[in-house]
Amino acid sequence: MSHVQESLAIEASKEKVFDAYVGQINQWWPRLGTYRYSFAQEPRRPQTIQFEPRLNGRFYETFDDGSEYEIGWIIEWNPPDQLAYTWRDPRWPFHTTVTVTFIEIDDVTTVTVHHAGFGKNGVPEVGEGYGTGLIEILSACAQWVLSNRKSG
Repeated sequence: MSHVQESLAIEASKEKVFDAYVGQINQWWPRLGTYRYSFAQEPRRPQTIQFEPRLNGRFYETFDDGSEYEIGWIIEWNPPDQLAYTWRDPRWPFHTTVTVTFIEIDDVTTVTVHHAGFGKNGVPEVGEGYGTGLIEILSACAQWVLSNRKSG
């Protein structure tokens, strides 16, 4: 499986969902679920995960010792409709591509995440695990949006 795709409908405007996904990611990003959602290696601990919200902005994680890991960078920036960014596990030779679309119909936004490029890294078998991860990540984002929809 060289790519995975998952979608989730969230009862909120696409502007709110896009802002949550990009601007509030550190508030809702799961650090642990079925998998570990951090690049921190012992003894380091995850501190923050964030986007620089602009074209060519970094997507990176910082750790409690002040070090950083650059996961990727934003390669498409079209708020609040779409963004795409690169993603690289430090064990892989190449970045993969994550494309996220936000489509709103009747105050419900469907977020679709398409993650491609596992095959070029010689790890097509990890796609299934990344699909499970996408469901957990989208669910965490949705829970955050729904619990914060009256504020801000």
